Amino acid sequence: MPTTTIETIAVDQRFARQVAKELSFWWRSQGADINHVITRFVELPGDRVFSGPFPLRGRAGAAGDEDLAGAADPAAGMFPFAFVDCVVSRDRDARFRRRYAQAVRDALNPWVPESRIFVSFRSVDPSDYFTPGAESWAEPSRETS
Repeated sequence: MPTTTIETIAVDQRFARQVAKELSFWWRSQGADINHVITRFVELPGDRVFSGPFPLRGRAGAAGDEDLAGAADPAAGMFPFAFVDCVVSRDRDARFRRRYAQAVRDALNPWVPESRIFVSFRSVDPSDYFTPGAESWAEPSRETS
């Protein structure tokens, strides 16, 4: 079950739904069941993230992020950021991860400028995840325990 967590100040329902839709369709094109694709959004105020000693504010030179509660607006000079954590099967190779990172960047842009999108991956063993209906819930047999 691929899971993408996006931490950003730009958490508008329309924005979130559009991004989730694009990422789900990308996964479907890779053969994944669209119902098993999870996209989570976590609001992360710019004054809680620092690049060196400088806070990553939503607007260049702004005193705060209070005016960024809705969708990002690059035309108005708003520059949100996104930290994206992708949990994928350890079987996914570097080429696959690079293609998904590009899909994430494409889905977030233009709401989040490409220069402010940070993508990382965690490769996991799918059998370590206990999701509804997964085989991992089954009792192990004496042979495997």
